[in-house]
Amino acid sequence: MALLRRLNDMSDAMTGMLNTLVDINQIEAGITRTEIVAFAFNDMIERLRKDFACLATKQNVAPRLVPCGLPVRSDPRPLEQMIRDQLSNAMKYTNEGAVVARR
Repeated sequence: MALLRRLNDMSDAMTGMLNTLVDINQIEAGITRTEIVAFAFNDMIERLRKDFACLATKQNVAPRLVPCGLPVRSDPRPLEQMIRDQLSNAMKYTNEGAVVARR
């Protein structure tokens, strides 16, 4: 059951990434505009931490979250994609130790 849940989470993350790429292309083409909203940054970082947890375990890297109670005003989709890209690079080039996400 845990594997099925993890596969579902990974599928949701991949769908989110593809949607973000489409959104970015549409923004660059002038087809759509960004949607600036206030949201809890902790929720986004926690979701990303969960998405990278399996890879972190495999690479023996400890992902750490430094809580941030501040709300963020931004378009959450491209912001999440930028952070996801940074975490992906950090995980790719970290052989041991920790990757820390903080404000």
